[in-house]
Amino acid sequence: MIETQQNGKSHHPLKVGKQLSDIGTHSLKGDKKTKRTTTISMMGERENPETNIGFISNNNVKVSVLQHERFSRQIILPQLGEVGQLKLLQAKVLVVGAGGLGCAMLKYLAAAGVGHIGICDDDIIQLHNLHRQVLYTTAQIGMQKAMVAATFIQCLNPDIFVSTYIERLTNKNALSIFEQYDIIADGTDNFVTRYLINDACVLLNKPLVYGAISAFEGQVSVFNCVDAHQQTTCSYRDIFPEPPAENEIPNCATAGVLGVLPGIIGCMQANEIIKLITGIGKPLHNVLFVYNALDSSSIKLKITKNKSADKSTDKYMPVNKKAFVDFNYEAA
Repeated sequence: MIETQQNGKSHHPLKVGKQLSDIGTHSLKGDKKTKRTTTISMMGERENPETNIGFISNNNVKVSVLQHERFSRQIILPQLGEVGQLKLLQAKVLVVGAGGLGCAMLKYLAAAGVGHIGICDDDIIQLHNLHRQVLYTTAQIGMQKAMVAATFIQCLNPDIFVSTYIERLTNKNALSIFEQYDIIADGTDNFVTRYLINDACVLLNKPLVYGAISAFEGQVSVFNCVDAHQQTTCSYRDIFPEPPAENEIPNCATAGVLGVLPGIIGCMQANEIIKLITGIGKPLHNVLFVYNALDSSSIKLKITKNKSADKSTDKYMPVNKKAFVDFNYEAA
């Protein structure tokens, strides 16, 4: 089922079943107001109070026969099993940005069985998107990305619930949208929205799976989680406390991007989301993973809390929800 909000109006569900900047300068721009969708959560509490990683599955929800067949090749993984699949089926993930990164994340999150996926993007499909945004076709140029993406993943997996927000994400509506989801995934292309997403996740204690690309390089990290030592992990502002000056960092519209790169980085983001939901593996906490497509090299950079007097994260973060709503991100 697909549920959408556009221009503040609710539409009936459709049954169809260095800092980097992602390409596509039109995404998430405009001055529209978002009206949130409301759905029933099946997500339980965190699985392990010692680690705060993974989620408890609802004992009243079972994997159906058809779902067991659909997901059989990952259910047989001993690390995941049917319990892990139930956690995926009951999870709620919001993907902000349905561009190159978002397309890769959405396809694999739906295929993996994430039960409720939100898509936030007010952009339309354009010809220059198609070399990297692989959910869309030439015939769909001019259509809303969020709705086309929602229809695609609903057809891929008819059992999931999809909510679309065809509006600009702002500090006026971000909190009310984010609070409905367990995990937020950043697939955006501009620094204003990136900092806004980070700050909203910090204030709401929501895990944030970050990805960014430019030219041949991509970055991935997992921010604002509680780790095995009951410590909150670093946020985006611990790496980059404040946005760069205008034109200091070229975006992909000027620097370009290799078409396969957002697919690689977006799939890595999807992998981190799956690990967070199921509790398997080791998420990229306090680590910035950097990938270079030219030589297939990668490095992991350790991140620590930024507590220097002149660059402290707290100096730049809104201190509470009211301050967040009043904060001028355009001028920051």
